[in-house]
Amino acid sequence: MMLEVSGLCQAPLCPFSLDDIEKIAASTHEQGKQIFVLADMTVTEDELDRVKKNMERLLSCKANRIVCYDFTFAILAAKAGMANQIIYAPNTLITHSRLANFYKKTGLAGMVVSESLSAAEILSVCKKSEGLEIGAVLSGHREIYRSRRHHVTAYIAHNRIQNPTPEFSSGYAVMEKQRQNSFYPLIENTNGTVIIDAGMSCPDWLTPELAEALTYGFISRRNIELTDYIEMLNKIKSTVLLQKAGDVS
Repeated sequence: MMLEVSGLCQAPLCPFSLDDIEKIAASTHEQGKQIFVLADMTVTEDELDRVKKNMERLLSCKANRIVCYDFTFAILAAKAGMANQIIYAPNTLITHSRLANFYKKTGLAGMVVSESLSAAEILSVCKKSEGLEIGAVLSGHREIYRSRRHHVTAYIAHNRIQNPTPEFSSGYAVMEKQRQNSFYPLIENTNGTVIIDAGMSCPDWLTPELAEALTYGFISRRNIELTDYIEMLNKIKSTVLLQKAGDVS
């Protein structure tokens, strides 16, 4: 399983403190399972000292892997001699196997390929990235935009909205102009603004061959009912990916 780290995630759904992660990691390892942690915030200069202290503690929690969006986390881990715990997941950046050569030289454990790639492109990256663990986002809501700006707050101020309802801080969505029945959930917090897509079911492109080539498959529970989540897991299990993933979901 993968846990969100409190204070180190851009738009957390259910973050865990470092103390809790340390306890959960110990219990999880006793059961012969792996535990990943997510630290996907965008790091700014004024937050660097805090992030560095939290990262030092996080590295000591004995999580199997730390999944990060900002390469700052990889640099901090490398300075501590623990780059081999990092999986770099910058959303849309990794689109070609040539990038694997660079990340392999930095000592990273692996990378998550761009969500925009086709099945054939993902398979090509896997085959040409020997020595790196390759992951892909399989299902759930995916982040399609992030900014340090507070767009909802700016919208309220620009339109002079008095006493805005709670939907303006949570549960708000952006409507697409071209397709007016398409809505994208929007999250604003102290880190800025994130827009996520409407979610997706088990991908049709997940073939047994690709499932064998991937090291990990990531699934988000955000805005997904438990019954739908279980249904997705069962569909993905039918392609044997979770057997390959070493009990990580």
